[in-house]
Amino acid sequence: MALVGGEPKSAVEILIDEIVSEMGDNPKLDSCYGDCEYGFGGKLYHDFHFTYSSGDKYVGEWKHGKYNGQGTFTFGPGNYVGEFKDGKFNGQGTYTIYGHKYVGEHKDGKKDGHGTFTWDNGNKYVGEWKDSKMTVQGTMTYSNGNKYVGEWSGTDRSGEAWTRNLYLC
Repeated sequence: MALVGGEPKSAVEILIDEIVSEMGDNPKLDSCYGDCEYGFGGKLYHDFHFTYSSGDKYVGEWKHGKYNGQGTFTFGPGNYVGEFKDGKFNGQGTYTIYGHKYVGEHKDGKKDGHGTFTWDNGNKYVGEWKDSKMTVQGTMTYSNGNKYVGEWSGTDRSGEAWTRNLYLC
């Protein structure tokens, strides 16, 4: 299990890290159009298309040899649509992977700020994120209708909160 600052990384974070590390600074491209040869300068290119040998694709803005601005990155089990800065998710964006979906803010490739994460089982968290962890205040609504509103520390409930349990007869 990979650790970040002593905390385990989620499967989604591990997969994204692997995809990004495979691309490296000079990704191997099967096809490209836009300014592929000269896309490493300071000019912002808007309609830039990459198809990597792995089948992953990027369409969007490109500057200084990296994803910058609006773009769509499609990889194996998912995709990300939103803002990039220096090759990382940064700003508002949506990513979907293995049936899970996150809509919200990113910073340096991680969930950071306000966002909503919906799991494939129907559970949904709406609240604040820091370094891809649920933090401070948030609401978890479970697929069975139960709800937890309160403070979070990573994936653990902590501090002041209230819960509502629904029992269906």
